[in-house]
Amino acid sequence: MARILIVDDDQFILKLLQGLIGRDKTHEVVTAQGGEKAVELLRQSAFDLMISDIQMAPMSGMQLLKEARRLCPDMAVVLMTAYGSVATAVEALKDGVFDYVTKPLKIDELAITIERALRFHETMAENVTLRAKLARYSFQNIVAESESMRRACALVERVAATDNPVLIRGEHGTGKGLIAQTIHAYSKRKDKRFLPLNLNRLPAIQMVTELFGAAKGVLGEGMPARDGALRQANGGVVMLDEIEHLSLPAQARLVHYFNTRLVIPEGMETEGMPADVRIIATSAADLEAMAAENRFRRDLLQRLAPITIPIPPLRERREDILPLVVDFLRQAVGPGHEVPDIDPEALRACQNYGWPGNVTEVEEMIAQACNALENGRVTLNTLPAAVAAAAVAGAAVPAGGQAPPPRGTALKAFLLDSLKQSRKNQGP
Repeated sequence: MARILIVDDDQFILKLLQGLIGRDKTHEVVTAQGGEKAVELLRQSAFDLMISDIQMAPMSGMQLLKEARRLCPDMAVVLMTAYGSVATAVEALKDGVFDYVTKPLKIDELAITIERALRFHETMAENVTLRAKLARYSFQNIVAESESMRRACALVERVAATDNPVLIRGEHGTGKGLIAQTIHAYSKRKDKRFLPLNLNRLPAIQMVTELFGAAKGVLGEGMPARDGALRQANGGVVMLDEIEHLSLPAQARLVHYFNTRLVIPEGMETEGMPADVRIIATSAADLEAMAAENRFRRDLLQRLAPITIPIPPLRERREDILPLVVDFLRQAVGPGHEVPDIDPEALRACQNYGWPGNVTEVEEMIAQACNALENGRVTLNTLPAAVAAAAVAGAAVPAGGQAPPPRGTALKAFLLDSLKQSRKNQGP
């Protein structure tokens, strides 16, 4: 049962809200007529949630908020405000207020806000950082709290044992390279070379040489023969990152390699040299559309596509956001160091933000935050401006993003799941 303190200088409002919120007896509801009485009650005992009007006298709601933060720093706060004071309430969100509701009150809206605020308080009370350190479901270094990433991990585990080509698809920054490395790490080729080639950084004219090598003299008069990636990584894995950029001549040779397992270097007239290499490709493009436009060979796509691992953008797997934040914090501080605490409003900002740069953007944000910690904590001030702005209720989500889920719900689910998994790992 949660303890809720309602503060207003209007006795009628207090009685009305006490009756509505406390009618099912699921919460203990206490009222205070005015800020001074509220401070007195806060000094006597702790509350899970305070619902307070802003416009009160002689102590205003903002003055009460300051005292409440000092007396009960972990208590959730919801402000009630008339339309003309909305700007003040929005500003208060930056000081850790959970949310605000406008007068005249809409009972359904208030009930939903109370439920979300209590969930948020419960989460904070359970110590976010401690729970985030608990063992989670993971595969190698992949954070997988969302159902979609758990499915991806299960597929990684299955395909790792095979030698088939794999196509990993997803937006830029979603972690396709890490998935490819994990497949290699859990395969029978794990002791052999893993050779990544970022095709977007290679001039098209060099792609055949980089992949298949060159015969003597091809690269210049008197220059020796050179092995390409497929021969250099013989017995191991070649990752073709952003395969949509592979030139058509190189695509044709790759199809020939799949069919014959022979590498024909540039300028060599023989049938080629054998190479035993597993191909893992990644792509952020619509390869089917490219094939329809004859910009990507359909027979190459057919060789790659049978085993496809889709990696959803971070905005579609929001359960992974906070675990990623903590995971990158852990990596940033290094082994043997305490992971910094994260202020509730900073957590809210991270959860609400759209992350157009996906996992890569989270990693970059944490690197910046760790260089600007405030009293050893991650706060709104340590986050990039675009991320910090998402802490405000109703903040715009960047292009490509989606509206966030109810605040507190995803975080709560993550923490509870973390606890369950930790207990499971520890055994009875």
